[in-house]
This record gives sequence, C-alpha cells and structure tokens, in this order.
Amino acid sequence: MSKHPIEQLLRPPVELAASFAYLFAAILAMSSPGVLLTVPSVAYVLALFCLVRFAQRTQIAVRLLKYQHYLLVLPKYEISSAQIPVSKTNLFLGIGFEWEAIHTQRHHDCKQPNRRHIIKRYKTSLYLRARAIEAFCKRHTAVYFLAWIIGREAWWNPVSPIPRVEGDTTIHAVGLWEQEENIEQPQSERVAHTFVVGTTRVGKTRLCETLVTQDIHNGDVVIVFDPKGDAELLIRMWSEAVRAGREHQFYMFHLGYPDISCRYNPVGSFGRITEPASRIASQLPGEGNSAAFREFAWRYVNVISRAGTELGKRLSYEFYLKYGADIDPLLSEYLSNIFTRNQAKHPHWRKHLRDIVESERKPDKSMSGRDRTAWAAVELYKHYGLFDDVAHALIKTFEYEKSFYDKLVASLFPLL
Repeated sequence: MSKHPIEQLLRPPVELAASFAYLFAAILAMSSPGVLLTVPSVAYVLALFCLVRFAQRTQIAVRLLKYQHYLLVLPKYEISSAQIPVSKTNLFLGIGFEWEAIHTQRHHDCKQPNRRHIIKRYKTSLYLRARAIEAFCKRHTAVYFLAWIIGREAWWNPVSPIPRVEGDTTIHAVGLWEQEENIEQPQSERVAHTFVVGTTRVGKTRLCETLVTQDIHNGDVVIVFDPKGDAELLIRMWSEAVRAGREHQFYMFHLGYPDISCRYNPVGSFGRITEPASRIASQLPGEGNSAAFREFAWRYVNVISRAGTELGKRLSYEFYLKYGADIDPLLSEYLSNIFTRNQAKHPHWRKHLRDIVESERKPDKSMSGRDRTAWAAVELYKHYGLFDDVAHALIKTFEYEKSFYDKLVASLFPLL
C-alpha cells in the first residue's frame, strides 16, 4: 500500500471481507476436505495458502483502521525533566519525524469534504448512538461490560470515544509509520528569533518549559516574561533552579505579590550618568509650557545623580525624593567629601567649618531658610578656592531661593 505513489488511506477497509473469506476457506479446508472435493494433503496446502492471504489482507485492513483511528487521537508522550538532554552545543526541542511531500499529501486528503465522515466522526449518527448506548450501559450493572467495550479507546473500535484535544491531530497521524527521533537545534542558531504559534492548550508552555529547563542547567541567564501568570511555569522554573543548585539566583517580579517579589529599581543601572535623569524626566509632561519645567527637573535630577554617584550612593526613587525635597544634606556631605580629599592642603577644615557655623555671620536673604551647616560649607569651599564641577552645580542650585526652585520642580515630586 505504501509502496505506491498514490495512497488511499481514508477508504473503507474492504480487505476485511476478503480476510474473513480466506479465514473461512482455511477452516473449511482443514475441517472438511471432502467438501472441497480434494484429498487432505491438498486441502492442508490450500488452507495454508488461505491463512497466508488472510494475514496479508488483515494486515492492510489493520493499517487502515489504525491510521484512521490516530487521525482523531494525539499520541501520548511524556518525559521527566531529568530525562531532558542538556548540551552546550544542541538544544533539545522534542521528538518528531522529517516532514516530506507524502505527509503533505496525506494531510491534504484529510481536509477534503468527502472525508468529513472520518475526521468528524463524533458528529455522525452512529457515533452519537454509540455514546447513548454507552451511557445507558453504565447505569446498569448487568450490561456494564458493554459500556467498557463501546467506550474503549482503541483502533479496533469503530465507535471509540474521541478525546477532545486542542490542535490538529492529523499532523501527528500522517507520520504514524515514521520513526520519530530527537529534534535538536544548534545552540549557535539561537541568536536569531524563534516564533512559536499555536492556539490554547497545544503545548506552547510545555515547549517553553523544555527550553527553560535546558538553559537553567546550562548555567545561562534565563529571563521569562509571562503575561498570563502561569503558575505551573513558575513552579517548573523554581524546581529546575533548585535541582541545578541555582535557587539563590532565582528572582520573581510580580506587582501582585510584593512580599515574595524581587525589587525593581528603574534608575539603579545605567551606562551614562545622564540616563537616570532622562528616564525620570521623560515621564513628566513636555507639551507647551511644561517643556521648560521638564528641562529644569532634568537638570535638578542630574545634579543629584552626579553627586550621589560620586558619594557611592545607590540611586533610586527614594534617594531622589529625599534629596530632591531638601538638597542641603547632600550638599553638606558632598563638600565634606571634597574637603577630605584635600586634607593635605587644608588639615583644619573641620575646625574652620565649625567656626563659621558658630559665628554670628548671617547668610544672604535668599538663603535664609537654608541649613546653616550647608551654607557654612559653601562659604568655606569658596574661601579655599576649590573647584569641582559637581559641587559647582550643587552650589548653584543651593543658592536659588528655595521656594522659587520648588515651584520649578513641583511636577517632579508627585512622580517620585
């Protein structure tokens, strides 16, 4: 059957009639040679011939029935995470067969309207009547065995119940006689994108679990974005991290569960010092007159970022909120850091600073509301004739009237 270029796998198994005829003839030849008007030795040879033909025709019929049965049933395939092969060179995707033109032809045949009675068997009157009989037999103990026979999922049962599964079962069935083997992809090809498409419950998440499992055990960095929040996928990733001894590297980010979620700092990592200010200012309105206020906010945040980075502080929204509302402590700390770096030239800067703080000198009217220690540090900085671009920017900001600058950056604080 499979040796011919044109296959007829969706026809009725007409070979069964010939099989039964050959079987009946073999039985008749062995039991009653006289009926065939021949001697026993000839009858036995004839019976052997009929049995051989019976086996051949039955084999063809069984292949047809089995093929038509698997058009409606997905083959079962299970593999534990410990059995998934892990390799630095190849990525395991699953098992399958090489798709050729003959499989395309078989799949095309399954979609023809005249084959609807096979593919849509669960809509035929015979199938519906069999399900009704099965339900009736299950309610009565005396005929319960009939329910078991009618409800058996097997190729020899023409009315076997069809499992409701998602996806196209015919894709697997057209390769029923192919030898399935591991499907692998070279790890070097993963630099390109992979797009997996499928409807609900066809195995996309299971494929993701397979890929994630291998990457975790390979020691790679794995980042999974799951908009659906699949708990099974999360459990699989955690269990594989534990099995690989990498549970200390496992982080979950979920706004709905802050008690177990890791924290995300959107301004903590950057390549250039101007990036945190740009990220924050970009979230402020920039249309019309708001553009100028956003520019002031950017400069303000950038000054704080540069000072905090120089002091070795970790940048965060809380950091900006703390020093954005009151820049005086940051200025005092930064200038103290400069004085410390110039300790050789000005060894008594602490005493000089304390003298200015305790003196009766008064700051300018614009800085009357500022912290006196910060003001004294600025005066000492100018007296020493030091220069630092970050300190210069901080001092310029400090010397603005506080209420005036607060109005300029007022839109920043609700965001922080």
